[in-house]
Amino acid sequence: MRKHTSLFKPPYPSLIVLFLAVMFTYVAFGPVLELESKMQNIIIILSGFVLAGLMLFLVKKKKFMSFFSRFSIVHVFLLGVALRFLWLVFSNPIQTSDFLDYQNMAVDIMNGQYIFNPIKPTGASIITAMSYKLFGVHDLAALAPIVLLSSISILLIYGLCKHFFGKRTAIIVSLLFALLPEHIMYVNLIGSDVYFSFFILLGIYFLLVPKEKLYLAGISFGIAQYFRPLAFIPVLAAILFFFVVKKQDIKTSIKNSIIVIILFAVVVSPIVSYNQSELGIVSISPSQMGGWSMLLATNPEFKGQYNTDDLALLDAEVRARENTGVHDHVFRDNVAKELAIQRFKEHPGRYAMTTIAYKPLRFWSRPSLGWSLEGIESKLAMSILYFGATMIHRMLLVLSMILLVLHFKKEWWKNEGIYFMLFYTVLVFGSHLLLEVQPRYHHVLLPVLVIMFGALIKLYQPLTE
Repeated sequence: MRKHTSLFKPPYPSLIVLFLAVMFTYVAFGPVLELESKMQNIIIILSGFVLAGLMLFLVKKKKFMSFFSRFSIVHVFLLGVALRFLWLVFSNPIQTSDFLDYQNMAVDIMNGQYIFNPIKPTGASIITAMSYKLFGVHDLAALAPIVLLSSISILLIYGLCKHFFGKRTAIIVSLLFALLPEHIMYVNLIGSDVYFSFFILLGIYFLLVPKEKLYLAGISFGIAQYFRPLAFIPVLAAILFFFVVKKQDIKTSIKNSIIVIILFAVVVSPIVSYNQSELGIVSISPSQMGGWSMLLATNPEFKGQYNTDDLALLDAEVRARENTGVHDHVFRDNVAKELAIQRFKEHPGRYAMTTIAYKPLRFWSRPSLGWSLEGIESKLAMSILYFGATMIHRMLLVLSMILLVLHFKKEWWKNEGIYFMLFYTVLVFGSHLLLEVQPRYHHVLLPVLVIMFGALIKLYQPLTE
C-alpha cells in the first residue's frame, strides 16, 4: 500500500518553517519600531538576546547538563506546585474585566440559573461553580483547580519532551516551564486561559505520545472547546499532521482523522444542541462573539485591539436596524460581522498593514500580566515582576527564532511531533490575524515555545540520554 512521504522532506525547508522563522525574527526585533517607550523596548530586546545567549552557552557545558541528572520530574513538579501556590497566596488576587465576569457566571451557574451563556464560554465558570459548591464561595476554592491543572501541565511537558528528546532534556524543559513567570502568574485569575491551555496540551500529548489513544485526544480537544471557541484548530492541525507528515497509508490517515473528529463532535454536541434549540443556529462555538472579534480586528486605528469606539458603533447599528426574527445575541453578532466586512472592503490596505505590521507584535512580543498584578500594592515590586517576566518571555522568542533559522540542521527534522507543533502554531496565530488580538491569546502556545527550546538543546548538546 502506498506510503505517505512528507511534503517538507529534509533538508528542504518548508513554507511553514520559513513563515515562522520570518515571523519570530520580526517579533524579536520589531518592538524597537514602536514609538512609545522606545528605550524600554530596546532594553527588553537586548535582555532577551543576552539571556538567550547565556542559555545556549550553558547547554553546551557538560557540567551544566549533567547537573540536571540529579533531579527527577517529581522534584520539578513539586517545585512548580509550590511556586504556583505561593504566588496565589501572596499576590492578593483581584478579579477584574473578563475574569470578574467568569466569577459572576460561576455564582449564577452554582445557583442553577444556566449552564451555557451566548456571550462568554462557561467552561471555566462551570468548574469554578463545582468548586464553590464543594468548598464555599472564596478565592482559594475558585483558583485551586487552576493551580492544579497548571502544575499538571508540567508533567505533560515532561512527557512530550521525553518522547521527543530524552529524559535529560525533558527535565530541563519541564523545569523551565515550572519556573516560567507568565505561566505561574496566571493562576490567580478566574479565567479560561489555563484551562484551555491544559486541555489542548493534554490532547496533544494523547495525539503524539501513547499509541492507540487518539480517542482521548479528540475528547480533550472537545473539552477545551467549552473554554475557548478555537479548540477545533488542533483538530485541523491533527488532520494535516496525519495526511502531510505521518508516514502512513491513506486508509490509516482517514481512520485516525475520523476518530479525532467523531470524539470531538460527541463531546461538543451539548454546545451544538444548546445553540440550535436556544439560539436557532448550528454552531460549535460556546459563545456568539465572533462578529465582535472580527469588528475589532478590522479597526486599524486601534491595531485590532479592544476599544470602546467599536462598542459604541455596534450598539448604535443594532439600535438602528430591525431584528429579522433571530435571537438578540445572534442578531448583534451578525451586525458586527457585516460591519467588519464593510470596513475591510473600504480599507483593505489599512487592514493589511494592521495584520502584517502590528498584530504579530501585539500577539507575541510581551506577556499579558496586568490583571495578574492587580493586587500587588508595591509599584516597585510590580515593575520588577513585569520586567523579569518580560525578559524571560523575550528569551523564549529569541531561542525560537534561532531554532527556526537553523532549520537546515538534520536533527531539527527528525521528530514528526515537532511538525504538529508548527502546524498548530501557524493555525492559532493565523486565526488571530482575522480576529481580535491580545497578548494573553498566546498563552496556549507557551508549551510550544518551551518545547522548541528542547529541540534547540538537542541541536547544541546532542548528549546520550
